[in-house]
Amino acid sequence: MSRPDDFQADKAPYTQELQRHILTQLKNYQSNLVTKLAQLDWTSHLGLIFIPKGGDDRYAYFSPLYHFMRGVMTIEDIIELVEHKEKKAMVVGTGYGFLEEVLIETGVQPNQIHSADIDLTRFTETELKGKITSHQFNMYEEWPHLEETFDFILFPEAFPELNQGTDSNEIIQKLTHVLHSSSRALKETGIIRMSSLYMTQEMVEEIQKLCPNLVITFDDKNVLTAQHRNLQVT
Repeated sequence: MSRPDDFQADKAPYTQELQRHILTQLKNYQSNLVTKLAQLDWTSHLGLIFIPKGGDDRYAYFSPLYHFMRGVMTIEDIIELVEHKEKKAMVVGTGYGFLEEVLIETGVQPNQIHSADIDLTRFTETELKGKITSHQFNMYEEWPHLEETFDFILFPEAFPELNQGTDSNEIIQKLTHVLHSSSRALKETGIIRMSSLYMTQEMVEEIQKLCPNLVITFDDKNVLTAQHRNLQVT
């Protein structure tokens, strides 16, 4: 997975131009976001993690650049969405929709993006309201029928309550439910990514046993990735 700072343009000229455009838009968005939230007196950590003025310290909001640095979203993902207008992405735990905003800034069409959250109050305060499809539900409970399937289902910092102090069995139970639920909305060749999870390899292996139809990996940036397992008999 490529990080914006070290991404090497090594493809066809059109793709190289698109890569440069995406990086430029990402950096511009990052700069504008830091300026905007500073004017609102939000607390900032390294210009990447923000807490609203007077907000609950348990809830922080992350800039899209942070998600690219972690590998929850990649430059390649955006190129896939820009070049293939039929492809779709859903962001679960949208908050203020910062990630969705930068996707649109980089050329992804609003009708390719869905947002989901347990509470859409913050989302409805943004200019995204009415532009992209939104869903309100608790991801730990039964998911609604979404009527769409997705190439990317992303959970960027969507699990703040599953921290280092959480019982491992609770983490396994909740993530297994979310993986089963989200995989039903995942296209055959789609990918699920979840970030900032506190897990051991043993926990990953247990979740893999409970989700035999998925191939699950967990990297050194604490990002869990899941894809459908090919069950075709040869």
